[in-house]
Amino acid sequence: MCSVCITNASLVDGEQVLAENLPNRNALLEQHVDAYPQEKEPLQDTATDIQRTRRQPTGKDFNPIGHVALEIHDPNQDAALGLPPNTVWVHQLYISSALRGGGYGVATMAKAEAIAAQEPMKGKWAALDTLARQVRTKAGDAGPIDVKTGSIMPIISKEEWYARQGYETYKQGPGYSYQTQDGHSIQLHVSYMKKKIEGGV
Repeated sequence: MCSVCITNASLVDGEQVLAENLPNRNALLEQHVDAYPQEKEPLQDTATDIQRTRRQPTGKDFNPIGHVALEIHDPNQDAALGLPPNTVWVHQLYISSALRGGGYGVATMAKAEAIAAQEPMKGKWAALDTLARQVRTKAGDAGPIDVKTGSIMPIISKEEWYARQGYETYKQGPGYSYQTQDGHSIQLHVSYMKKKIEGGV
């Protein structure tokens, strides 16, 4: 898996989300740190490979404002899901809640797709799964408790958001299981989505 931090300096090999010349860049970073003070200390770029291809880490310090991961699955698993060869999966897109609404999710997806289309992944398609838009109908308005963290999380589908980024829903099926606050277990359906990315920058 290639994990990509969305940072104040880079999105793998110098790809920027918050450009250094952005007029309000420091204010945006302060806004993020105010919401997540535990992330005040910067990390350092020490990654030595991407998808088993060696790279030279920059050693630069950076403050992540989010995360996205790219992964190549077993081709047989992709075929079973109806996906074509050369598919790269997009996982775990997250943007700091303090900065949402600023277009950083859109910019991050565009950068991630461009990276997926380049060496070493050479992807022709991007794929992802997300909670199906019908999830509200199936689960009602109850906010589930995330079994892993114990955090109360709203049931929210991002399917329509991904559709606006050019992703097409091609399959649906059972997916994530959540436990509601009254102790009931709900299995939420997911939508599998794909997008042609061949020829990305």
